[in-house]
Amino acid sequence: MFAPEFPPMTGGISEYSYQLAKILNAIGCLQLVLTNQYQSESIPFKTISPRFKRKLQKYSIEKVSLFRKVFSGIYVCRIRFFLIWHIVTKKLKNPESIFVFTSMFIDLTWLLLRVSQILGIKYIVVLHGLDIIELIKARRSGFLKVIQNAELVIANSYFTKHLLKKLLTLRNLAW
Repeated sequence: MFAPEFPPMTGGISEYSYQLAKILNAIGCLQLVLTNQYQSESIPFKTISPRFKRKLQKYSIEKVSLFRKVFSGIYVCRIRFFLIWHIVTKKLKNPESIFVFTSMFIDLTWLLLRVSQILGIKYIVVLHGLDIIELIKARRSGFLKVIQNAELVIANSYFTKHLLKKLLTLRNLAW
């Protein structure tokens, strides 16, 4: 399962992702949670997260805007490489793995979904109302294709299900 919003981060999506992981773990369907959130506290199931934290203004040179942007860019690239590496290695170790993706509106999730599609990795998408609204606003061209290629789409509420169904109906696509 990939959950960019996961404890210790607070919020609704973070809590929802944690509860979903807890249920999947209880029924024996969860191998691990892959997250970009630094795990400083113990979670009752296996999580993999970057072991490096971004410390702003660690160096006096970072007070200069250009250097801060360069260091931030390097940090973001490290996280992306870390996550792609783990998805690829999990796929190679267990070709039948199915990944669960949450927080679709985050660019990082899109990158990992595209990598999954290229590698032929099966995936499940967990949608929140915010995901659909933000993706429509951003006019993501591959949003509907991602949904259609998913093994399963889980809507976190009736509203989300209704919104997705309405969107697919407008585009003359099957639900």
